[in-house]
Amino acid sequence: MKKILNLSFIIIFICSSPLLASNYYWVGGTGAWSDYAAHWATASGGTVFHVTIPSPTDDVYFDTNSFPASGDTVYLDSTITNCKTMDWSGAANAPVLYSTSNIRLNLYGSLILNNSLIWAVLGDIYLLSSTAGNIINTYGVVLQGQGSGTDLRFSGSGSWSLQDGISLGISGTIQFNSGTFLSNGFPISCGSFYINASASTSIMLDTSTIVCGSSWNVSNTSLLTLDADSTFITSNSFSGGVGRIYRDVVCGSIDDLYNDGCTFRDVQCSWIAATSSFFRNVTMSTATDFISGTGNTFNKVIMPGTSCSIGGDGNTFDTLICNNPGQAISIYNNVNVTVNSLFQADGNCNGLTSITSGGNATISKPTGTVTLNYVLLQGITGAGGATFIANNSVNGGNVTGITINAPAPQNLFWVGGTGNWNDLNHWSTISGGAGGSCVPSQVYNSVVDANSFPTAGDSVKINVPTIYCNTMDWSAAIAPVLYSTSNIRLNLYGSLILNNSLIWAVLGDIYLLSSTAGNIINTYGVVLQGQGSGTDLRFSGSGSWSLQSGISLGNSGSMRFDSGTFLSNGLPVICNDF
Repeated sequence: MKKILNLSFIIIFICSSPLLASNYYWVGGTGAWSDYAAHWATASGGTVFHVTIPSPTDDVYFDTNSFPASGDTVYLDSTITNCKTMDWSGAANAPVLYSTSNIRLNLYGSLILNNSLIWAVLGDIYLLSSTAGNIINTYGVVLQGQGSGTDLRFSGSGSWSLQDGISLGISGTIQFNSGTFLSNGFPISCGSFYINASASTSIMLDTSTIVCGSSWNVSNTSLLTLDADSTFITSNSFSGGVGRIYRDVVCGSIDDLYNDGCTFRDVQCSWIAATSSFFRNVTMSTATDFISGTGNTFNKVIMPGTSCSIGGDGNTFDTLICNNPGQAISIYNNVNVTVNSLFQADGNCNGLTSITSGGNATISKPTGTVTLNYVLLQGITGAGGATFIANNSVNGGNVTGITINAPAPQNLFWVGGTGNWNDLNHWSTISGGAGGSCVPSQVYNSVVDANSFPTAGDSVKINVPTIYCNTMDWSAAIAPVLYSTSNIRLNLYGSLILNNSLIWAVLGDIYLLSSTAGNIINTYGVVLQGQGSGTDLRFSGSGSWSLQSGISLGNSGSMRFDSGTFLSNGLPVICNDF
């Protein structure tokens, strides 16, 4: 009976013991991973071979005895390749790790490469260790196989510590499903950085610089511990999770998916759609800027874009600076923007900055004075206790709580013959005088007269998408040409007076936007059909216009009336649509 019990114990012990781990050494130069009888030795440079390929408990080594010739290649010929630690640190002769199709490399330990290694693997690496103390050292090898990025997936419960930077190329994804990762301040470059955290996950990013060609995405999960408050992150799109703390982020957009209650230090981006988050300093792009999230707090925001929009309600700014004169600022209908300290949004004589809403929006400041210069206001309310003043500015309608000091219209005369509309060297305050004044805006009359063109056929090119002026007067010009090479928008806040010698070659439409009575339209017989394409004439102001001569828009132009008063005075109108 005693012998039977002892035998039972031995059987139970053997069955419950894990498989013994072995060391595998690659020998014999070029070959296939699965050819264990020719390439997987039991010792470095040995001639005794293993009887099977490496398993998840086996460490594999590539060293000075592995590759006799430069460029010798290890072919991964199995769909799934397993080992514990993969160590290339001692390899010589610039070896190649290669696969002809997508494979899955499962590592249950560390990954140690070699700076002479050529990585030509199609497929992904899964880090599956359940133990602590694993390391990753790429020695500068870019894990981008044959132009395709390698995904690096952490799916074990163990821990990994970087000993060098990681680069997955422009398309590889680094994904964290579980485990502990310590970057130790080393750089990371990838296509996407994705934290899923389907099980307990701890990501310690220290002072690393992380560059993502595509996206940074942190899912909303309570299973994650994330330390990124000293990390520099660059990404196209950024979804930061819920309640996370970040340092500096440079991105195209902070998206509305999982960006609730986060804290940021310094941010550079063009789009913010976070909710209830805090931003210290934000500098946006020079093209299009958009803030659409709600309930955010911003210490300082600079919006230099030519087009800026604020679409989310309940955002609070200590300082909000729109510092590109002539930019278009749009605040969505029923949105309240609160500024506690400084609101700056000035245009200049070359172009008014527009601050508009499609309905009615509110800019609120609790105390002090907000002084704006050279702005066009429409659909905006100033509120909150502060005094709002807009100097040298235009009331586009539906403005309350703001004192608008409009300047008397001034004349700017075209001088110097042929040139571009937005070249201030062609605009003078005196007929025939020296240029260098301002480009016409909503508060200036543009006048082209006998001193404008020394030669018949001199031309003015509209070289910007939108031009502005109060009244446009060409009545005294001598045989000029007004043209554009692409569709433009001509915004007039006063009258339109042409000349029967004018050649109209403008592609685009005319918007009549005056809010005052007594404006006139006199085409002097000029057909408003630019280069065979009809010009649309759109009445969109609350003022009045009276015809002094007939209007012809050719066979394709349209007359459109959105608002205001129009008197034809019995003169003919020719158009395609009325």
